[in-house]
Amino acid sequence: MPKAKPYMQLKPSEQIVAGILKEYDLIHRAFKIFPHGIENTSLFILTNKRKYVLRIYRKNRKTVKDIQQELTFMEFLRDANIPVPQVFKNKHGTYVTRYKTSTTLWSCILQEFAQGSHPKKYSLKTIEKLAATQARMHVLGKEFAKRVPAQPYWVHLREKSFSPFIKISKLKSATIKDFVVRAKKCAYALPKNLPIAYNHMDITHDNILVKNEAVTAVLDFDDACLAPTVICLGYTLWDIIYITRKVQPIFSYLAAYTKHRPLTMLERRTLKDILLFRNYVIGTMEIMFYGEKGNDVKPILKFEKMISELNSELLVSRLT
Repeated sequence: MPKAKPYMQLKPSEQIVAGILKEYDLIHRAFKIFPHGIENTSLFILTNKRKYVLRIYRKNRKTVKDIQQELTFMEFLRDANIPVPQVFKNKHGTYVTRYKTSTTLWSCILQEFAQGSHPKKYSLKTIEKLAATQARMHVLGKEFAKRVPAQPYWVHLREKSFSPFIKISKLKSATIKDFVVRAKKCAYALPKNLPIAYNHMDITHDNILVKNEAVTAVLDFDDACLAPTVICLGYTLWDIIYITRKVQPIFSYLAAYTKHRPLTMLERRTLKDILLFRNYVIGTMEIMFYGEKGNDVKPILKFEKMISELNSELLVSRLT
């Protein structure tokens, strides 16, 4: 997947990887860049001791303090038996390693290489396991939020990451033009009194590992923040639709999720708007990166219709 800001990414080389691993007293044998993720660069690392995953944060993406909070949240979840990769300290006793090039000081972390693979499909068992894991994370996130300094959180949903950079006049398909126009106009004011917690915000097939239909790891906490919990849930539900190409499986997911964390009526009524918003974000990202003929453009146009036809009252009644 293309990077959102490739000019702000560090391009790994043998020398750079060796320099970073020196801070852990490790010798690298080989490395490979993972294709997932648009913000940071993650690498599979084979060393003289074991396999690791090295993450190099995008330039100016996060402060060291922000990264430390991300890692503290991961450790908090690990202590509660959520399958989160362990992060290792460097030889100086810190989790965040700073690597200096001629022009920039980069932030890096070294994690364990977790077992499993990214799911290409969702079985009912995987859906139920993931739903239970996410629900537990949301319950724990509410507790963790008490430790986080007060900060602004989302009060509206507006697509401003990709659609503002797409020129309507350059699009050929009338259908895609209309979709982008709707994405540009998308602005949903979130209801007040939605439950707030410290949430992952991107639990999708790219950010989980599965083995024998069980979730073995939840990855990439880069987007974790204080936010209405139902947004994190809605983003995952959209991914269920994306992978299965159906709406029906989200009801199985919600049934399993609510066994561990019941939803408020306000959260239930908000889900449809969150699903539509997420569809506009991913759809415009696909168009911006891959053009009108991107592999996922047509399915995402269909998802918009499928989600729009969802009866909000059905989402409520199926969960009561």
